[in-house]
Amino acid sequence: MNLKTADVNLEAVDTILNNISKFSPYPNKVKLIAVTKKFSAQTIINTYNKNIFFIGENQVQETKNKILEIEQIKRLKLHFIGHLQSNKAKDAVKLFDCIQTLDSKKILNKVNRESEKIQKIQRGMIQVNITENPNQFGASLDKTEEMLNYAKELKNINIIGLMAIGENSTNSEKKLKTFKKIQSLFIELNDKNHGLEDISIGMSGDYIEALKCGSTMIRIGTNLYGQR
Repeated sequence: MNLKTADVNLEAVDTILNNISKFSPYPNKVKLIAVTKKFSAQTIINTYNKNIFFIGENQVQETKNKILEIEQIKRLKLHFIGHLQSNKAKDAVKLFDCIQTLDSKKILNKVNRESEKIQKIQRGMIQVNITENPNQFGASLDKTEEMLNYAKELKNINIIGLMAIGENSTNSEKKLKTFKKIQSLFIELNDKNHGLEDISIGMSGDYIEALKCGSTMIRIGTNLYGQR
């Protein structure tokens, strides 16, 4: 596969940082995750050189092909944000600092086993299906706490938060309504002492609504690099 090489749009970065300050209730906690799917390893290096240290990748094999060029960059934090298949868990555990899309007990078990083999505590997030769309991955809102409790029994996984994909809509109020579901769930779970740190919601088309709803990780690709 021929991957495009791009540099970061610094004007877009300034806009995003200004919007974080303007719309987030706690802007100092927000991490900008640059999504480099279908972009080259050099794009990741270019991004790092602009002081963006969190990188989001959607495909395990694509990241595996890039890793030799970027693994020497110690401050770089790789987050997996695509759907994780069981047969890719072994490589994912070796590659990623955080797996954001843990969406079933089956994948939790698989990731835990692979992490144990290499003596790693794998950071992860529970993906929640907040749109209730049957075609989307993620635990249902009413099963998320059960998933968290299950993960706590696994010695080689550390769940740091919740992740979700928002509505495919141009209606800002509809986006806000959907994101508020995960914000409320996050607060409810922490009221029960689950100790969650992060909410990963918001992409190029809806990150402002996500920030308003307490997102601490926004996953931005198109705004930074243009169309893939």
